[in-house]
Amino acid sequence: MRLSSLHKNLIFGFGMALSMEAIMALSTTYRNIGLGDLQQFSQAFLASYLMVLPVALVLSPIMTLLIKPKMEAFLAS
Repeated sequence: MRLSSLHKNLIFGFGMALSMEAIMALSTTYRNIGLGDLQQFSQAFLASYLMVLPVALVLSPIMTLLIKPKMEAFLAS
C-alpha cells in the first residue's frame, strides 16, 4: 500500500502529537504528584493528557503540513 506524501505527513503529525503529549504529561504529573500514590498519579496523568491532546492534535499536523515544508524550503535555499 503506497501512501501519498500528505498521508505520510498527517500520520507523522498525529504520531508526534500523541507521543510528545504523553511524555510531557508524564513529566508534569511526576513533577507535581510523584510516584507515591500510583492511583492518584495515573488519574492525574490521564486528566492532563486528555486535556491537552485536542490542542496537540490540531497544532502538530499544522506544523507538519504548513510550517515544516516552508522551513525545509528556506533551509535549502
